[in-house]
Amino acid sequence: MKNPAPFPQARVVGLGECGTHAVVAARLGPWRANERILAEELVADFEPDMLVIANRGFYSHRLWQTAADTGADLLWRMPAGPNLPVVHALADGSFESFLLDPKVRGRRATQRHRGSANVEEPSGIPVRVIEYEVTNRGGKGEILVRV
Repeated sequence: MKNPAPFPQARVVGLGECGTHAVVAARLGPWRANERILAEELVADFEPDMLVIANRGFYSHRLWQTAADTGADLLWRMPAGPNLPVVHALADGSFESFLLDPKVRGRRATQRHRGSANVEEPSGIPVRVIEYEVTNRGGKGEILVRV
């Protein structure tokens, strides 16, 4: 390593309790480790009825499915990209949608391209979508997804 730092460098992804800020579980890796990979390891510590809040950089369909399978309640910011169609609008302005597996999305596009009449119907992990706006960030909207 060129110009090594005088102290060890590591990347940590932790599961913290909101009220006390106590770290409940954590995964440690080298500073070059991918945070999402460390988060995948951390899912083993999720428990049923635990509320897990995550930033948009942690979203992947596979990680969401694995985390949801633990029984934990998920509330994650979403990156731009996943199509979240409105299945049912709710009175509070949120709506029911689904997270479509990218493999299914790819098969559907291939079927359409080949002219197949048997295009799969949209299906996936049911979620509730909450759109919100952070007023001190220039009016840029954000999207939260909840299982």
